Amino acid sequence: GILFSGRMASGASFLRKDVLRIVRWSVASRMLCWLIGFSAYSIAGVYDSSAEIFWEQKTQATGGASDMIILRALKMFAHWDGVYFAEIATSGGCYQWDKERAFFPLYPLAGSSIGGVMHLLVGNRMMSANVSTLAALVFISNGSFVLSAVVLYLLGLEVLGDRRRSYQAALLFAFTPAVISKCNHRIQLFA
Repeated sequence: GILFSGRMASGASFLRKDVLRIVRWSVASRMLCWLIGFSAYSIAGVYDSSAEIFWEQKTQATGGASDMIILRALKMFAHWDGVYFAEIATSGGCYQWDKERAFFPLYPLAGSSIGGVMHLLVGNRMMSANVSTLAALVFISNGSFVLSAVVLYLLGLEVLGDRRRSYQAALLFAFTPAVISKCNHRIQLFA
């Protein structure tokens, strides 16, 4: 294929440029998604109040002002299934409710581990352990989306052998009309 042939050496420069552009556009897509979601969340609120109760309980004892600001920016990602992922992650992978058993623990445990490292780096004054775990879950989910756009481009190069169509496919993936719904789901891990 194109990625593993001698033609790759001459095309490494275009590949690097295209990958960087796809990363930039994918990150822009995630930022647009966050902006639209945050605006909608701020204006209309949310139907699922379980996350409000969950995060209120989790941050009452440890939350400072910066905790509340970060939580306000990220809480919209912790509704519906996100509440269960966050609960599994903040409880160290232990299932406390029957409904949580429907969720594979790898994603929450990865979020818990990365969140623990983030918490150690920034300290409790900046961000509580629970909020750093939520930030890690959001980072993993959206980082997986960006990575999957790059992998789609590379796969397109390999299968199609057409740089332009592969690039367009990656951009369409990043800016699909379903970008809002993909922002809040953990599906990106499996893309």
